[in-house]
Amino acid sequence: MELWSTDGENFNYYNLVELIADNKLIVGQTIYAAEFEKTKAGDLFCIDEFFENLANRGYDEYGEYAWDFCGDVTPEKKAHLEKIITDWLNANFEVNNWSVKKQREYILTQADIDSASEVF
Repeated sequence: MELWSTDGENFNYYNLVELIADNKLIVGQTIYAAEFEKTKAGDLFCIDEFFENLANRGYDEYGEYAWDFCGDVTPEKKAHLEKIITDWLNANFEVNNWSVKKQREYILTQADIDSASEVF
């Protein structure tokens, strides 16, 4: 999905025409377009933080006896567990946020302004 902005921060417009219609813009002004992608719940999960939390809780519970808690978990086992958890999160938990994937500057032209005035 592509959205538009006057400041490169707040992308509130679904197309260039809406942006022009709602703002006092001039020819040559820099505006911004960005491609957005919906965030997946699994994107927010970090397997390393998961194991760090387990290790910390093990230390809290058992003290120095847990110094190598989770140390025998191989990278392959971590990757396997990460896939299981992220797949479950993506299937069962919806995140209503979007992430910018590509942002670009756009210089407004007279033709853009004329096109918008024809619609509104």
